[in-house]
Amino acid sequence: MLMLKLLCLLCTIALSLADGMCGDAPDQAVWNTKGEAHFAADMSTCGRQCVGTNSCVTECIVKAEGYSAACSGCFGNLASCTASKCWFKCITGASASCKACTVKNCVPAFETCSGLTPPSASTGVIAVTEMVASKKSEKNGISGCSSLWRFDRPGHLDLQGQGCF
Repeated sequence: MLMLKLLCLLCTIALSLADGMCGDAPDQAVWNTKGEAHFAADMSTCGRQCVGTNSCVTECIVKAEGYSAACSGCFGNLASCTASKCWFKCITGASASCKACTVKNCVPAFETCSGLTPPSASTGVIAVTEMVASKKSEKNGISGCSSLWRFDRPGHLDLQGQGCF
């Protein structure tokens, strides 16, 4: 009988871990009522404010949405991951390679940690990475400006954005 109780306890723990750190009722309520809709804006605001620093982004997300500290830690991990693994690809702005890098290198860990799937593969994380890339470049004495252009029809360039770092 004791063995059966222990097995049931282990199954319960495994199911809880499968739901991720944001799988409890209060965090799910935040995600379902406002968190998912605010994901990109929150990641952008907190990431820029904190320059991708894990603990700072974690605290910012707690304050912004009211997630638990454990759940918010997954958001902090996501911001610091994109800052450390994708800053070079994102230094000139949001691009296909920048988004691909965050989706490949950081979003799966966020999904595992949190149990959440970010809307449209984390557009807000790219903004965080751009800001961190810019700050890292300043810190390393690298500066300059870049422009993002798009060919919208043959022979015509459309300026999408500019940034200096």
